Amino acid sequence: MSRDQPVSREKKSGTDYTKIARLRQWLEENAPASSSLPAGDGSAVPHAILAELERAFEDCESIQMEWIQAFDAVPDPMFFHDRDYRILHANRAYVDCAGYELEELVGRVYWEVFPTRDGPLSGCASAQESGGVSNELFTTAEGDIYRSRGFVVSGRDDEYRFSVHVLENVTAAERARETLEARDRRQAALVALGDHALERTDLDDLMQQAVKAVADALVVEDCRVLERLPSDEALCLCAAAGGESASVTIPVDNDVLAAHVLHLQEPVNVEDLRADTRFQDTALLAGHEVVSGIGVPIPAAEAPFGVLEVLARNARIFSDDEVIFVQSVAYLLATAIRRTRYEQQLKSKNQLLETMFEAIDIKVAYLDAKFNFIRVNELYARGDEKTPDFFPGKNHFDLYPNAENEAIFRQVVETGEPYIASAKPFEYPEHPEWGMTYWDWRLQPIKNDAGKVEGLVFTLIDVTGHKRAELALQATRESLENAQRIAQLGNWDWDIARGTLWWSDEIYCIFGLETQEFEATYEAFLERIHPEDRQSVMNAVDSALDNDEPYSLDHRILRPDGTERIVHEQAQLFRNEKSEPVRMVGTVQDVTELRHTEMVLQRTNRALRTLSACNEALVRTEDEQQLLDEICRIIVELGDYRLAWVGYAQSDENKSVRPVARAGYDAGYVDRVAASWEEAPRGQGPVGQAIRQAKPVAVRDVASDENFGPWRDAALEHGYASLAALPIMTDDTVLGTLTLYSSTPDAFDKEEFALLQELASDLGYGIEALRTKADREQAVKKLREMLYATIEAMALTIEKRDPYTAGHQYRVAMLAAAIGAELGLEPDRIEGLRLAGQIHDIGKIYIPAEILTRPGRLSEMEFELIKAHTVVGYEIVQDIPFPWPVARMIREHHERLDGSGYPDGLSDEQILFESKILAVADVVEAIASHRPYRAALGIDMALDEIHAQSGSKYDPDVVDACIRLFRDKGFELPTGDRQSL
Repeated sequence: MSRDQPVSREKKSGTDYTKIARLRQWLEENAPASSSLPAGDGSAVPHAILAELERAFEDCESIQMEWIQAFDAVPDPMFFHDRDYRILHANRAYVDCAGYELEELVGRVYWEVFPTRDGPLSGCASAQESGGVSNELFTTAEGDIYRSRGFVVSGRDDEYRFSVHVLENVTAAERARETLEARDRRQAALVALGDHALERTDLDDLMQQAVKAVADALVVEDCRVLERLPSDEALCLCAAAGGESASVTIPVDNDVLAAHVLHLQEPVNVEDLRADTRFQDTALLAGHEVVSGIGVPIPAAEAPFGVLEVLARNARIFSDDEVIFVQSVAYLLATAIRRTRYEQQLKSKNQLLETMFEAIDIKVAYLDAKFNFIRVNELYARGDEKTPDFFPGKNHFDLYPNAENEAIFRQVVETGEPYIASAKPFEYPEHPEWGMTYWDWRLQPIKNDAGKVEGLVFTLIDVTGHKRAELALQATRESLENAQRIAQLGNWDWDIARGTLWWSDEIYCIFGLETQEFEATYEAFLERIHPEDRQSVMNAVDSALDNDEPYSLDHRILRPDGTERIVHEQAQLFRNEKSEPVRMVGTVQDVTELRHTEMVLQRTNRALRTLSACNEALVRTEDEQQLLDEICRIIVELGDYRLAWVGYAQSDENKSVRPVARAGYDAGYVDRVAASWEEAPRGQGPVGQAIRQAKPVAVRDVASDENFGPWRDAALEHGYASLAALPIMTDDTVLGTLTLYSSTPDAFDKEEFALLQELASDLGYGIEALRTKADREQAVKKLREMLYATIEAMALTIEKRDPYTAGHQYRVAMLAAAIGAELGLEPDRIEGLRLAGQIHDIGKIYIPAEILTRPGRLSEMEFELIKAHTVVGYEIVQDIPFPWPVARMIREHHERLDGSGYPDGLSDEQILFESKILAVADVVEAIASHRPYRAALGIDMALDEIHAQSGSKYDPDVVDACIRLFRDKGFELPTGDRQSL
């Protein structure tokens, strides 16, 4: 019966309506004579009752039909039966399964129609007796599997009324479960074999376990590993599950199945050897009574190592999954064989690489051509909180699954070409809390004598901090927006419908206008915008009006006195009930100084990143030309300069400067200018002056510098707007110059110029070190000292903006270092803690000075801005490659154990231990010292505060150590500011 055909059901009986009609007739005949009530008073009551009764019957019929429709809409078969198991009612789905009309089903015992059985379902009778619920599976004659859920319905007196059955077809799910169970058995066997292979046990033992595991998983009589002998005419039986002795030589003709596999080099799946003419003469039929089987090659570098055979004594079709399972075991065996051979070859070549492998400050891993780890260095393992012994034998993409990366690995193996990438994203599967990390990759193939790739060297450099800076941009923008709301702002209100614009007094001040001199209109406002920015402002307004895009932008304005200022605008658009724009309300803030500060900071950070990368090149490069090329490349790519070149001063007749390395846009410029350092006019350029004077020379504006005339046209043609020539010194002798060109005028501010001088100095040292083969450790030490000096300068910058807290960072650093020593931290960790303390408030550089120095309590919004200094400080230093987690300490020094701190609300174990020390030192110094809003409270009150919050907000061990320092060991906070200290 079709599901689309309505099940015929008996219509509502007319008996009820007939009774109502007879009652109405009787009332009409007898009501006048028998009624003693006045007319219009009670004679119509029976008729009203009859009308109400008719409506009630109609409502009941409607409800019954709705219930029947809902019952029929249920997709699973459902039926009701009485105590004798006779069907009372059924839905459409049950009618379809039974193959009868509903009228034919009602009254029949349900197991005679569907499901057909010898009696009721096993749980049905017990549920009927107990009044409970039944849940059981049954299989139909057609092989379909159903789940029956039975429910007993009782009356108000708990007397049995009927039972309800819902039948769900679970055939697909049950078949899938059986398939999954078989697959799980195979998977478990693979996992067990993989674990055994990782234990690096005897290869013969692994093979024996493999054949037994395959035979058990596939339920067959025998499984064998056959090694191909060099003659190709015989096979060596390495392992067998059927009890045969190992190390037996078998002629190839005796195992035609294995011969076919070796010939085709692909799996062979035979359902019945007896019916296949290719195998009828094989000894497998006669000697082993094999009927069906699988043979898969065990791959090796040149030709298959051998064959893995699965042999059954009954006709059987092995599924694709089962063939893949056997292939997987074969690949596992191949990997173990290849790994054993590869390790033997590798051990004879790695004596020199061994020391470098562990000493290099780069994550390094050796893998085979199937991406299984052979070895990793300590740094690689430590980054995943593992030991080096954890990795060997494990597949890289089992630990770190990533289809895109796996495709890259395969490409390197297939093409033999190395792969280099910058800032590749990666997420640790076992540590999702670490978030996304980013790495500079190098994937170098290792080839055998025949040029075939047999392994890979995988090196990684962590650049997560730099990449996360980009991803944190939104947070930085929100912090800036908070600062703008707190700072003094001008506000405006544009009535779009009326065409009027209102400005606050502050906007007139920002624009340098008097109220009476300027009529504020949208058109007049546009006239005050810098001509080069006017169109972008108009476009932003149009986008907000037309597309509801946010209106927030910086642009330049021109004051009446001719000066330029940079303002930031943001606004909100309001629409009427017709979605028409009617009003726009916004703010204007003069951000000229702020943008200049940001530009300086960006240039400084850019120079720091360039300097850091160049010093890394100094450390790792062993060839002078390679070093010079790499330095020029880094300067152009990271420093964003248009051209960088290195020239060595020559002692020839013309005192020429010989270009030895260059990067960026040159187009023949360096050769064209033919720099010289002689006293003649051609030697008066910045390069010649830098060499003669042994001092850096800068040309701020190529177009206007009067001393740059002979070279101006060529420079402007190449897009050079400013340049710096930096002498390269070795042993107090000028070797040559490092010359940088920028496409913007005045590109070298004081801080950046100083860092570039450090770079040139480091380059000279690196050249000298390469030439004399001096210890590279001095270069690393010099880099660290330079970083310390730079951070010291950054710390002084913020303290100069806040005289009330001058010396605060230094005192916090000294106290934090003392607490670390009291707790027994290693000297290196104490040094990192001290450095973080010195700059832990560096983020306050973005906070307006009037808020930092304001007496009295701060407003809620002002305090929110103050709190943002932890995130800003983190963003400032996170790209600097400290050997300690300085950026994290700066971000977390206001976090508390109970999660009440900021900015991330971290708690206890989430907080770095050094951050906990820094938090206590910061609080103690803050309470003990003078502040704009209060006098110093003294060290005793500071110690009482941390003692009261020990264990809730502050780490108890840190608190105890701090109190011991002051009360038992006589420690005192240094007095004065940083300079006096």
